[in-house]
Amino acid sequence: MTYQFKINKDVAVEDIARFVGCGIHVAEMLFGAPRVRAESSYMFDDKARVVIINGDSTVGSHLVQILSYRLTEEFGEESFEVKQFADEEAAYEY
Repeated sequence: MTYQFKINKDVAVEDIARFVGCGIHVAEMLFGAPRVRAESSYMFDDKARVVIINGDSTVGSHLVQILSYRLTEEFGEESFEVKQFADEEAAYEY
């Protein structure tokens, strides 16, 4: 499953990048950097304010959960919308 986060304008682009980086760091602490590199993929389009994470692996699933948690904790549930896509390519049509 691929997850598409659309983040509203109340969240600074720098915060989005920081939260993605934090998620990767936490995943590396849990699984090790080599496994995170091998089993996860993401894309951040700062102009569109979209983050796409492939959640097919355990690592990717954790990245989705971490980003969701950080955005909710810091900015509230209204700060973003997340959609699931069975077809990864469809997640890139935004």
